[in-house]
Amino acid sequence: MHRPGHRRAAEIGLILLRSSGDRNHGNHDHHDESRPVRLLAFTVDTRAEVSTFYQAALSAGATSLLTPAVHPEYHADYFGGFVVDPHGVNLEAVCHAPDA
Repeated sequence: MHRPGHRRAAEIGLILLRSSGDRNHGNHDHHDESRPVRLLAFTVDTRAEVSTFYQAALSAGATSLLTPAVHPEYHADYFGGFVVDPHGVNLEAVCHAPDA
């Protein structure tokens, strides 16, 4: 159910990656709700927003996994920052746009 004043996950670029049981980062099933969420990724518009997310997460007690950087193993403009929150949830902010 969509509540007035709340944005749907797709509108804010929210991606839930569900583990296939394989530790390979690229092996996910986005729709199988019986599998645990492995990564919560937020798509943002700018690389600066990735860095802002990363610093805010660290300030809130998250642990760094990967500092904000280009990750060409995904694609040429994939700029992401990765953290683990205090509850063990992997979080990422990613920008798919080229550097401005």
